[in-house]
Amino acid sequence: MDNEMNHGYYVEMLDNNLDTFSLLMNLDSVLWNQTEQPLSVSDFFEKWKRGARKSDNYNINLGMNLIRTLYCGIVIPCEKYKTLLPQISMDSMEICEWFGNDSSWKIKVEERNLKNCMKRIRNAVAHFYVDINFPEEYTAASRILKNTTVVLKDRPNEQKPFTFEARFTIDQLIKIMTRIADLIKEYDICEKKRAIKERMVLSNGSK
Repeated sequence: MDNEMNHGYYVEMLDNNLDTFSLLMNLDSVLWNQTEQPLSVSDFFEKWKRGARKSDNYNINLGMNLIRTLYCGIVIPCEKYKTLLPQISMDSMEICEWFGNDSSWKIKVEERNLKNCMKRIRNAVAHFYVDINFPEEYTAASRILKNTTVVLKDRPNEQKPFTFEARFTIDQLIKIMTRIADLIKEYDICEKKRAIKERMVLSNGSK
């Protein structure tokens, strides 16, 4: 039962953090898209909240919310569910399912497989070796997602130089977090089915 609760907790945390980010994207769209009907802040927030899950407190700071989202979407799941990550070669076409087909993502160190690469990405976020470069001008939320570059770096320790560098757009990072969330959800479903099956076996055996 504890395991089932833990899986659900992490899935909910991932969903809530992506919800927080969607709030910022919607707000940005309202601010920059002059064709939309102007809304007061309170009206906008109430309208958005009707489609959101929960939480009354949102820190409207795009950079900090992105870091927080990356922490909850990558660091925590990778620590608890790292065994779920598949052994995909970095040269395989399957890697596009994680990082996308866009050639804009770059990794400056050759990693053998996805697991090694995700470990380095996890370290970068956990130690706050993250550089966010927002576009100077934009007119819609989609521009932020596609045009903001996030550079993640990792090194063996504080005294050593950086030996890993990855560059992604926010779109690509969302894709990575979504893939991780999907793995956890699939695992959660399998674990619940297994638990139900075990309970049925025990119940039948006790008769």
